[in-house]
Amino acid sequence: MSNKLLLIGGYPKGYEEPFHIKTHSGRVLHGMLKKNGIQAVLFDLWNNAKEENREKLSSKVKLKLSGYCKEGFILVALGRRVQRVLNNSSLTCSYLPHPASRSRNLRFRLEKGLRELNKKA
Repeated sequence: MSNKLLLIGGYPKGYEEPFHIKTHSGRVLHGMLKKNGIQAVLFDLWNNAKEENREKLSSKVKLKLSGYCKEGFILVALGRRVQRVLNNSSLTCSYLPHPASRSRNLRFRLEKGLRELNKKA
């Protein structure tokens, strides 16, 4: 895989995969990725809403994210909560708005940011 973008969300909203196509954020994100020819690894920090509300990362998740960093991936926090948790865990990441943002301007910034980061990856 030539692409080295790791797009990070909260939890899979009842599905087994991050940003499942049946969720609003999944449809938006997958649509943007396809439209712009971007391949990325999708990742969730937590398994459910209860874990997300605690805003703590398990050591297993930290280890996995560190592994992606060592492989040269650009970690991209999708949403402020994810960004805050990653920054508090000493993991360096880029920030882009969450795909479920209702603001058209934020979705535009997300798509533009994905294109720019994809050029760096």
